[in-house]
Amino acid sequence: PLINPSRASLRVLTSHPLLLANMVLVAWPSIHGSTSPCLGLKASLLGPPSPNTHVSTAAQPWRGWEARMGHLFVASAIGMRMACGRSCRNKFARGRHSIACAELNEGQTDKAATGHHHGELKVLLVIHGYPPLYNAGSEVYTQTLARALQQRGHSVVVFCREEDTIAPYFRVRKDHDGPVPLHIINIPNLRDRYRVEEVDRALGELMDEFKPDVVHSGHLNHLSTSLVQEVTRRGIPFIYTLHDFWLLCPRGQFLQFVGDGPSDLWPVCDGQEDGKCAERCYAPRMGSGAPGSSTDVQYWTGWVADRMRHIKSIADSVDLFIAPAQHLLERFVRDGLMPRSKVTYLDYGFDRSRYAGRCRKEGEPFTFGYIGTHKESKGVQHLIEAFARVAPPASAGTPLPRLRIFGRTMAQSTDALQRLASRLACEVQWCGEYRNERIVPDVFNHVDAIVVPSIWVENSPLVIHEAQQAGVLVITADTGGMAEYVEHEKNGLLFKHRDPEALAAQMQRCVDDPEWADKLGSKGYLYSDDGQIPSVEEHLMEIEHLYGLAIARRASSQVELGMGSTDDQKDQFSEAPPFWRITLDTNPDDCNLTCDMCEGFSQYSTVAQERSEQGLGRRRMDPALMESVLHQHVDLNIQWSMRTGKCQALEVIPSTMGEPLLYAHFERLLEWVRMEDIRLRDALCLGSGLPGAPPRQCALPPGPWVGLYLNLTTNGTFPRLGAARWAELILPVASDVKISWNGATKTTQEGIMRGQDFGRVLDNVLIFVRARDELVAKGGRRCRLTFQLTFLEENFHEIP
Repeated sequence: PLINPSRASLRVLTSHPLLLANMVLVAWPSIHGSTSPCLGLKASLLGPPSPNTHVSTAAQPWRGWEARMGHLFVASAIGMRMACGRSCRNKFARGRHSIACAELNEGQTDKAATGHHHGELKVLLVIHGYPPLYNAGSEVYTQTLARALQQRGHSVVVFCREEDTIAPYFRVRKDHDGPVPLHIINIPNLRDRYRVEEVDRALGELMDEFKPDVVHSGHLNHLSTSLVQEVTRRGIPFIYTLHDFWLLCPRGQFLQFVGDGPSDLWPVCDGQEDGKCAERCYAPRMGSGAPGSSTDVQYWTGWVADRMRHIKSIADSVDLFIAPAQHLLERFVRDGLMPRSKVTYLDYGFDRSRYAGRCRKEGEPFTFGYIGTHKESKGVQHLIEAFARVAPPASAGTPLPRLRIFGRTMAQSTDALQRLASRLACEVQWCGEYRNERIVPDVFNHVDAIVVPSIWVENSPLVIHEAQQAGVLVITADTGGMAEYVEHEKNGLLFKHRDPEALAAQMQRCVDDPEWADKLGSKGYLYSDDGQIPSVEEHLMEIEHLYGLAIARRASSQVELGMGSTDDQKDQFSEAPPFWRITLDTNPDDCNLTCDMCEGFSQYSTVAQERSEQGLGRRRMDPALMESVLHQHVDLNIQWSMRTGKCQALEVIPSTMGEPLLYAHFERLLEWVRMEDIRLRDALCLGSGLPGAPPRQCALPPGPWVGLYLNLTTNGTFPRLGAARWAELILPVASDVKISWNGATKTTQEGIMRGQDFGRVLDNVLIFVRARDELVAKGGRRCRLTFQLTFLEENFHEIP
């Protein structure tokens, strides 16, 4: 941030979510001790670190600010250390652990910045399901984490969902898993919806009651993505463990609904594209089916585009992502959802006592097992096809191999699998669901090998770890996170992905040589010397460390009112008004003209070349950050008004460099200004401020222009939507629209503002004036329209 101590104005110049996503603006004494409002920021400036590099305090010029300016304190930067790759070994000798570790720089005094928290934390876990209602990997992991955190002395609450079709939507009921409290919201039929205001509100109420130190989510599908903003606007860090590709792929697994022909079932998708998602996944499944109609594809293309833009803004608001597989980490970074500095590798942790005591009965036939749901993506159909190809053992008198399938049935999906087994004349034992606490006596005691045949690119299947800990052979596909934890013929067997014949060949090897298969299965986990998977205790220590880092980073970006002041000074300056105007550099690197006087885009400017040489891309503000800053700007003014009985007009200025109307999220900015203006007026009992809406009675004296307004500077071309549409959207929420105007004649104007059409821009101005006057005639607020002139040698002779 750039601070002007003499004016109550703040300009936000960064979109770093760790620094500004929860910026709080406060009244603060100037550096000269006068009553001018200023900003006191306590912030850690976190730049992308180099691997294994500590930031030197000597190279931090901002560290002298505290001594030079007194009231403006910037905490010393946290040194960052990154380590990743197969060669990395953490302190628990588990290997392949990539984690951002914050350490104290010399002289740092903020204990929170170490990332270590001693004593109790209040942790809110958010997951789309919880055992026993849901028993997939992410749900089981969340249960393990919740219990372990509780046992370590932390306070834990779980927010999850159920699907009760005869109960009211969004009803929240309380339950418990032993000592762990559960808040379960009812969401029966919202399969593809991703934003649900009622879910956000329910979580917000829980946070206001529980007051967590950190929120950790394992999945937001079937809940609401926008609950992330509900968390971060309260200054609470949000951590997200990636269990699949749902943030990158609307369907979650990069499997397409239709392929190139009737026999091309569930083809693997090579990457998210809006049009491809519409054509391959949504229009065929939820479209009208009207012959020759392009409406369905157009609609779903737009829907997917909106969804992906929203997901990107949500991802920008998340403090830290945890990937339990390196493959998963690399995919998310490669596809651009988050920078590498914002995601860390950490394998799951397990209650290893659950997997002890396996006892296989002698004399039984070699038995293959499958654990999981009966969804098509899990590849059970390929397992059945492969098992049908397995020949009897070569040794005479050896019983025929068996296949046992464990997991919750899924109506027609299970029926289809059973019909397939019958058609192939292969005997399959359908063993039903089991409780994870009893996985050894109910599952592993009855199988010799576990097969993971998923046709999607799995991330880090828990069942692979569980089988390895119990000493059960794992046979899985040679791709993704499956191959990451199994090395062929070293601690398991791999087969070509989505190839039943290749799977059958590996299964046959086990049937022909069961002693070799048993020995191979006993090798266990690939990344430990003793073959044991990471324990939940080891995992929890790393999770606590990550919680500490996230909490420290969030805390370091919060403003402390009256920092360094006496109580009397705090009282004195609490009466001063907070900032009334903020400037957001939404898109300073976007423009459609090359004006002579512009430092960024003129023919003389070297800015673009210098940024390119430094490898810097275009600066575009994260819309979630923009929304958060606006919300808190209004919050501070509401609090000040309630405390002092005074009101003031507020303004927000989008980028003054470049052309702000080229910003892809500008329409969202206008909507947020409108909604925050209504919220401000409602809080101050001033009415909506809309045409025909009378003001309400209020004890506060409404000064002129009280509300939140847009103050816009534009070059007059009104790109993207045109002048008429922009006038319709901008004028109801604006206090002033300044149009850059640098010549009284076509020759002068177009000679300075290169690329502009003088006649068209003049028409745009007339359109705006007429629209403004029509709005005023209907009772709307009057927006000023202003020409903004830059004095130059070329135009000085035309100035009256």
